[in-house]
Order: sequence, then structure tokens, then C-alpha cells
Amino acid sequence: MPENKQAKIALLMVLGIFVVAVAICATIYYWQDSESASTLGDETQLTTHDSSQYSYKFQYDSRVYKVSESKSKGGAIGAESDLATLEAKRNNGTCPKTVTVFISTATLEDELKDLDLRIEGENSEMAISGAAATKRVGTLTENQPACGSEVTEVVFSHQDKTFVVKADKDSTDLLDEVLASLKLY
Repeated sequence: MPENKQAKIALLMVLGIFVVAVAICATIYYWQDSESASTLGDETQLTTHDSSQYSYKFQYDSRVYKVSESKSKGGAIGAESDLATLEAKRNNGTCPKTVTVFISTATLEDELKDLDLRIEGENSEMAISGAAATKRVGTLTENQPACGSEVTEVVFSHQDKTFVVKADKDSTDLLDEVLASLKLY
């Protein structure tokens, strides 16, 4: 009987240590999560993504976001094109904050026609670093992504290249930051 009592005490001690360890790990995780989500104040570390190949650059907080470059088939004519994706380093849900700068091989006219076909919504005119741009906020008419069908796309031309800058509805604040800092040269 005494051995059984000692086994129960040992088991309770192990369970207690396990519960304390889980609580400490959860506290550290949430502390780091809230620290990385903060982009305000003096801790912001602005970094410039500079594409000399396409003569554009924009700024972002490198503590919170990362930029990756890749190739993708898409756009109005489906040809392979270059893109830069600004994405949150920490995914706090199913849809991380993401903005894509897509350099299309299509003409500006073709991309604007494609925009009318793919996104049901209203156009507005704006300027990006002095270049005339068309902004469409609306709902995708095809290929519904997991992050929802509400999107914003900005289409403009610079040095014979057509740019499509896009984000879903949860990333419009990041899109606004990118567009505000986007410089064409």
C-alpha cells in the first residue's frame, strides 16, 4: 500500500511540473506574439525593398514582414512574370497579411480588361509616384481563395512594364503603407 501511495504522489508531481511547463511556454509564446505584432513607436525597423530591374522600391517594417521574390504564371495573358510578395513573418490565422507586387508581361490595356473580368467592383483613379493608376476594390468573380473574395488591386504602367499591386481585404492597411512608400525611378 505505501508503494501505491508513493506512485500516486510521484504521478501528481510529474503532472504538476508538466502543467507549470505548459503555462510557462504559453506565456512566452503570447509575449513574443504580441511583441512581434507591434509596429508602432520607436521599434519600427524600416527596410527598403529595391528592384533595380523594374525601377521601383517600397519600405516595410522588417521586424514584422519579409519580402520574397518569385515567378508566377498569371496576369491577363497567363505568361510567367516576376513578383515580390510582402508577407507577415508570423501567421496569426489562416490568412497572413500579404501584399503582392506583380510585374505583368501583358500590356496595361490587357491588365485593365482582365481586372474588369476578374473583380466586380468600382474603379478609382490615383497616382503612384507620379504615374496614373487604376484602383479596383471589389469581389473576385472566379477562383475564390481561402482568405475571401474581397480584394483590392492597383494597376499602372512604368517604363513599359505593367504593375499589379494587390491585397485581400484583411491586408488593405498594409497595401496602403506599401502604396504610400512606393517610389518609381
